[in-house]
Amino acid sequence: MKLINTMLVGVFAFSMLFAQPPTGGQQPPPGGQGGPGGNMDHKSAAEHFMMAVQEGMDRGVLDPSDQAYLMGMVPKMKEAVDSEYNDGADGAAGEVAEEFEEWLQGLYDEGGESAEVAQRLAMELCMLESEAHRMNDPDGDHDCPVQCNKHSGW
Repeated sequence: MKLINTMLVGVFAFSMLFAQPPTGGQQPPPGGQGGPGGNMDHKSAAEHFMMAVQEGMDRGVLDPSDQAYLMGMVPKMKEAVDSEYNDGADGAAGEVAEEFEEWLQGLYDEGGESAEVAQRLAMELCMLESEAHRMNDPDGDHDCPVQCNKHSGW
């Protein structure tokens, strides 16, 4: 139980990395925060990724060691994207994605629910990477969400 509580605190902390208010000339979405109508159910890519992890746990596809590994992917991807912009480490996010792809392959190989969970995790990590790129370069041309929605593996 203590491990679960620790993991939940970690999820919250990692989600806060991405859930920062607009700065500078950025404006909140139409209708206030959360999009049309001002609903507050907008979640960061990190939160969606963690929801996918929890879904995998609930479906019995992932175990606590998988969860621990996946929890580490959020800051690892963010740091990799940040290093591409700040340290000139071209391809750092791609290396993280390749590592993740290798890990996911085991789930794809199992098929069924495991493959479904793998596909969702792949899409959510792609969205996480895209969000990190937008945070570093808000005016850039980031077409990853289109690729992420079509994601059927890396």
